[in-house]
Amino acid sequence: MKYRILKLSVFVLLVLLYSCHKKIYPEVNETSKNNSASTTGNTTTLPAKNTTPVSAKVYLKEKAKKGGEAPPTVIVVNDKAAGKTLDGKYYYELNGYRYWKNKKDGKYYLNGIFTSKTKKN
Repeated sequence: MKYRILKLSVFVLLVLLYSCHKKIYPEVNETSKNNSASTTGNTTTLPAKNTTPVSAKVYLKEKAKKGGEAPPTVIVVNDKAAGKTLDGKYYYELNGYRYWKNKKDGKYYLNGIFTSKTKKN
């Protein structure tokens, strides 16, 4: 009985290990071949892109500077996720904008202005 369980567990382990080593390559469809890829035989080479890596914070700040969508004027954030200044005021940065906490209602307002009109930093 012990050997039967041992053989079964070894067999299952070998099947799992064998199935995990297979690599799956997605097929190249015709539209991607025509648009940006050059094919030679069985290999496909994509054109090189000249891009420099940018951190997420820098990207979000640049996106916020470009405009487009107006940032939300009021957000609700957990105080554990927010930062705290030396004065004890809570703030939260989102997409390059700094929101300040209003102690009366517990919500975070853009630039600490508690009106409907807000200004960007």
